Amino acid sequence: MDVYRSLAAILTSSSSPSSSPISLIASQLSTALAEQKPALSRVLAELLHSQSTPDPDAQKVLHNYVRSLVSAVSLEDVSAEFKLAVELADEGLLIKILDETVEDVGALLYKAKEVHISSDNAFAVDSGKFLENYLGGTAAESEEKKLDRGNIPDTVVRQLRFWHFLFIVEGSRAQATNEELYRRIASVLPARLLASMGLRDLNIAKAASNALCCFVNDFHQFLPAGSSEMLWDGISRLINAEIHVDLALALWLRWIAATSENAKPTQEILAQDKYWTSIQKCLATGFSERRKYSLYLLMTSISLIQEPINTRTFDFDPKKRGPIMAAWSKFTTLIEITSLSTSPNQLRDATPDLKRLLDLSSYVPASWLVVLTSLGFQAGSGGVSRAFWDILISLEKNRLARLFEGPEGRKLLQDVILPFCAYASNFVVGRSTPEKCEHGTQLATWVRRILGAGDKEMMKASARAILTWIDKAEDNLFAPARAWILKGLLEGVEGQAVFDKVDDLRLLVKIAKMQRFTKMKVDVCVAIVLRLLLAIDVRKVGVKEFWNLLAEISFKKEYLLSEKYMIALLEQFGPWLVEREQFFTVTEMAFGLKNEKDSPSRVDMLKAVLVLYWLSCDEQLSPDHFPGRAMWIKDLDKTRVSFWVILLGNRQLFHRVANIFGGPTVLPRLLSSYTGSEADLANLLELWPAELLESEEPENALDNSVLPRIFQSSWVRLLDSKDQKFEQKEGQERAYCAAVCASSVKFLGDDVFERIRVEDILGMINAFGLPKLGRNKHDNIKMTSTAGRFIGAMLSLLDRAIGASKEELDTLTVSKIILALPRLMRFLENESLMGALAIIRSVATMAPWQLLECQKLQGGNLDSLILQLWETVDAATLRSDFIKAYLGFIKTVFHPVIVSQAVENEGLRGASSTVINEIMKLGNGRRSIKPAIAKAIRKAFLHTSEHPSIIGRSKWLIDTVINLILWSPNPKDLDMSVEHPLTILFDDVAPGIDHYCEYYGDHEIFSQVYIFDMLARMNEKDHDQAEFVKVLREKLFLPWTENYIGMSVWTAWKKHSHLQTLVLLERFVEADDAEEFLDLVINKALCNEPHPRFRFLFEWIISLCILRYPEHRNCIWPHLQYPENQNPKLQVSLLRVALMVSRNLSPNLREEYFTELVYTAVPLTSNTKVVVRHQAIAMQLELWEDAGHFGFSTLTENLLFNRVHKAVLTSSYYKEFKNAKDFRTFDGVGNYTLTSIFSGTYLCGGDEIEIIPTTAFSALPEDAGKNRHRHIPLGITTATTASTITPAETPDHSGKVEYNRHDTAQLSTPIQTKSTVPPSTQAAGSSLIVIASLLENGFNLGGLSRVSEIMGVQTLTLHSKAITKASEFTSVSVHSESWLDIIEVPNSGITAYLREKRNEGYTAVGVEQTDQSVILGQGEWRFPEKTVLLLGTEKFGIPAELLGELDVCVEIPQRGITRSMNVQTAAAVVLYEVVRQGMGK
Repeated sequence: MDVYRSLAAILTSSSSPSSSPISLIASQLSTALAEQKPALSRVLAELLHSQSTPDPDAQKVLHNYVRSLVSAVSLEDVSAEFKLAVELADEGLLIKILDETVEDVGALLYKAKEVHISSDNAFAVDSGKFLENYLGGTAAESEEKKLDRGNIPDTVVRQLRFWHFLFIVEGSRAQATNEELYRRIASVLPARLLASMGLRDLNIAKAASNALCCFVNDFHQFLPAGSSEMLWDGISRLINAEIHVDLALALWLRWIAATSENAKPTQEILAQDKYWTSIQKCLATGFSERRKYSLYLLMTSISLIQEPINTRTFDFDPKKRGPIMAAWSKFTTLIEITSLSTSPNQLRDATPDLKRLLDLSSYVPASWLVVLTSLGFQAGSGGVSRAFWDILISLEKNRLARLFEGPEGRKLLQDVILPFCAYASNFVVGRSTPEKCEHGTQLATWVRRILGAGDKEMMKASARAILTWIDKAEDNLFAPARAWILKGLLEGVEGQAVFDKVDDLRLLVKIAKMQRFTKMKVDVCVAIVLRLLLAIDVRKVGVKEFWNLLAEISFKKEYLLSEKYMIALLEQFGPWLVEREQFFTVTEMAFGLKNEKDSPSRVDMLKAVLVLYWLSCDEQLSPDHFPGRAMWIKDLDKTRVSFWVILLGNRQLFHRVANIFGGPTVLPRLLSSYTGSEADLANLLELWPAELLESEEPENALDNSVLPRIFQSSWVRLLDSKDQKFEQKEGQERAYCAAVCASSVKFLGDDVFERIRVEDILGMINAFGLPKLGRNKHDNIKMTSTAGRFIGAMLSLLDRAIGASKEELDTLTVSKIILALPRLMRFLENESLMGALAIIRSVATMAPWQLLECQKLQGGNLDSLILQLWETVDAATLRSDFIKAYLGFIKTVFHPVIVSQAVENEGLRGASSTVINEIMKLGNGRRSIKPAIAKAIRKAFLHTSEHPSIIGRSKWLIDTVINLILWSPNPKDLDMSVEHPLTILFDDVAPGIDHYCEYYGDHEIFSQVYIFDMLARMNEKDHDQAEFVKVLREKLFLPWTENYIGMSVWTAWKKHSHLQTLVLLERFVEADDAEEFLDLVINKALCNEPHPRFRFLFEWIISLCILRYPEHRNCIWPHLQYPENQNPKLQVSLLRVALMVSRNLSPNLREEYFTELVYTAVPLTSNTKVVVRHQAIAMQLELWEDAGHFGFSTLTENLLFNRVHKAVLTSSYYKEFKNAKDFRTFDGVGNYTLTSIFSGTYLCGGDEIEIIPTTAFSALPEDAGKNRHRHIPLGITTATTASTITPAETPDHSGKVEYNRHDTAQLSTPIQTKSTVPPSTQAAGSSLIVIASLLENGFNLGGLSRVSEIMGVQTLTLHSKAITKASEFTSVSVHSESWLDIIEVPNSGITAYLREKRNEGYTAVGVEQTDQSVILGQGEWRFPEKTVLLLGTEKFGIPAELLGELDVCVEIPQRGITRSMNVQTAAAVVLYEVVRQGMGK
């Protein structure tokens, strides 16, 4: 109605009858309101269209209005305006807008080409060649016309969006309204749109992309010849700009769907390698949407191929289209599984397909499989990445070679796989096997297999790629990962000359120099790199380069060289490795002029040293024929002392070299005419081994005048400078003189202290002028180092003097020694700090009573001294190994004399406690700290009979002892947890040394071993020790009395070592405390304890306590006969306790107690509680047997007992387990040994815990003094083995009860047997293994664990043992995993596991419906005695590749319609059939 009103108003208001309606509406359109213009413009357009004679003025008005719509429209929402503009525009206007668009876009492109590449207006990709090829000079001409025009980018965006809307509207019609117009558009616009898509301005790029995509999609038939090449040129260019990849893909999708000859991809384009690599790039990058597009492009492109293609990344033969398309279809499915569905289960099921694609006969080139693998490791699901890793480690050599032989494969190795493998979280170490790291071993093995998969060229390229990656990762790489990767590299190149380029050698040097880790982690990598030198092609890199390389790597790491390594060099490279030049180098480095100003560098001298090491290991080279030996021996006194200092860097090899030059005569000859610096002399004497001077031959004996003369000369120089003020230069000379004196003493012995007394050395120390530090930090560091070196040497000399001059150590002298140390605190570092602590220990050892007297006189000097030294540690160890400082304090604080004085001296006790508590905290991340503390405490306990109760009276140590008892490795500290496996790797690389002990000392488990051994040696009759243990026991036991009903099975604070200690110390429970203790254990701890292992230990403790105090033996009857607490688990435990007690009671008490037990247990066989009922039933066999052995005829003649026994004998319960191993209840007395307590089999199964092997106790030094022997034997049996019963007590147990069928003749009383067979009677001889590694569901696995344990399965395999901790597993398993042997077999390892078991005589049986399956219960087929039962996945069953590994498949008979049952249910049915058939009898 508004339109018509407008028309009426216009026509009636006209004053000129000659005016036409068109001119009137045009005039009104120019002045109308905005809301009226759309209606007026539509009317005007219709009038102009219907009129035969054009009206230029009206047409101009309409065109101007349309232009205003396009130019003034918002950039955010343009649909309404553009819809109207498209509706109103005629052909003439569209041509004008097209010309303007071409002109404006050309100007924009020209400007983008001219500006700097970093400008926002520039191209994102190099577009120069594209502009030249497809646009010519248009852009340049346009620039001159449009340079000064307004905001061109916004104008261009509006124009391009207009064309986009026009193409959408026209494209929706069946046919274009004006073909000539679209041919004109196709001739000028697409190239400019393609060029615009490459601009950095995303608004323009997206607008151009939308317009071009729409045009190509709907109007591709109008594109001129050659458009296909232009489109591909533009798309391939855009693919290189990450921000425009998705725009390029959108266009590519339209282009590949085009059907016109000018537009669709040509066979020439499809034959280009670049075409397929571009699809690869799109597939490998971006998110899932881009991958979907890429897969569509891939499959559509393949379907377009009509001619053979053979490029580096793609190969296609149209004659084999069917199988090739099938292979690519499988490839796309795997891509979808890997990167879109991210399902590890689906990926595992598709593993056979992936392996087939990796076959040499596969139609999918390796580079595409690289993309697939890369996506697998970059998937959002960690499970997919892990599944892909499992697949990779299972690949055969030929498949590995195909995947990694090309440059793409090596890039995959560097960019994806190695970074994934090096994640610290992968290197998990089990608590029960701390010496193994499965992932590290897998990684090393896999790297080795990669290197050995192809030919030698592939080996070289792969090794270089791995080294390059390690170099680029530098110190950001997890250090253990680097070691295992290098280990795999070493094993892979062993025996091959792989490194034949200087760049390879540089990489090895750089890797060896990565030292931002602990010493052991650095050294193991350096040791591997040294071994890798055996794989150098010396003929190509040159002998000189080899020695330079060896010297650089060995610099300051000479101790890592060994005789075996040098011999290996000799065997590998032969004598030609040493050329004439090397002999000249030795001569030049070792025998240079003494006054030479330019002395050689340490690295240069090291090269000469290495040559000597190498020659000395040549077993076939006689010393008499040693090259240059005569000349070198002749001029031995002229050699550089610094050269010999470097030779001393490796003691083992030094001895070989020294023996060649005369052995014991070398040092005297070097010193006989020595006139060099005191520094070199000090270093030489400090490092020279004293044993090398010993000789039985007179001519080789040490010249007795040389060293005394040197000592005396240096001492005199010290005396002359005694009262001088400190100056840096003179201070250095004094420090070196002191070092010479301190080092000479080890050769001269204690005789030197007949002339130089303790007082003299103390005077020298007290007279030493300490430096005054200023503001210059550099000078302060140098002065502090010099003063520390002097102090360290003098303290070392004083320490030797104290040990040699016991008679001098009166109270006054000891006091002077203690008082001399505080003055030196500021300058103590490194060895000087160690020297101060050694002084304290020496005084305590040599003059204990004088030290005690000194404490009384001086008011606690020792405790304040220890605290001052401890406060010095942080500053003193900044540039040193702080672990040494901690170990020094541990030795000092726990010195027996100091510990004994701390008992009486509160100040010393407080100082010692402070230091130890701090060290304990700092030791949480250091392996060597806690074992050292435990060792020191035990040593103090075992010291001598002079200190019989040191530890017993040191109750301040109880918290420390508890801390050590409760030690357990921290699984979150991965860097520390892998140290033990790394030392095993180190042992393999450099055999002959226990590297764990070399770097860390005792194993961490010795934190407990030393303490447990000490507690086993404590005497309950010693009052002090008994009081110490009482407090210790109370602190350990108190938390367990807080147990409550319904508490979690897994509680963080609960440790098995808690209760092991209580078992160990039960003998300290006194008679007065026994009743209260038993009450707490039974009614507080055991009553509410849910964990089976902890319950077992409590049962053991209770039985031991009752046996020691039999007057309390009846305390358990109330809980069994008329219990107030209806806790079935408590009743089961007390039944076992009663049986343990009854067997070990004295004979005069046994029959009464045993009779009471029988009268209690028999009624419980019908108890309503399942666990109680079955425990009572299980005990009937033992009770009957024991009654017969003990001769209790009254019981065996009891009618009810007799009938119950016979009922048990005829039950299915007994028939199944009559041939099982010894099922007797555990004997707590016979097994009361350290072996049973700490490594008994009750520790196996369930959660992973630490087990202390018997060898740990047996290896401890037996340095016990009087009354220090173990009160608990070491033992050789395990905790679950029944003890041997002597004839005087009970006869030997046979291990089983004989079955007599006549015992059932008078059976009349049935016995209820519904539940599981108790653990004590579980079959152990079963040879049935169930493989459930294909299962993922935790509920299914929990139920399977339960039914497997019930049916007596020997071993259950899971894909990961971690699932046993999941709530869905434990909610169904009811702790069955604690009694079942569960091992971890990943999916990738099932095939190998099946083959291994088949080689051991097992028959592999699968539960699967196949055309050849045996129907259970039908026919004569029986399960073999040794069976491995394989269960399939919940959804897909057993994969095809595993079916081929099976001997037979079995199927459950079915009568219903449903074709499958739950896997847990199916397993239960099959296992029942196995048991029913009597397998394993």
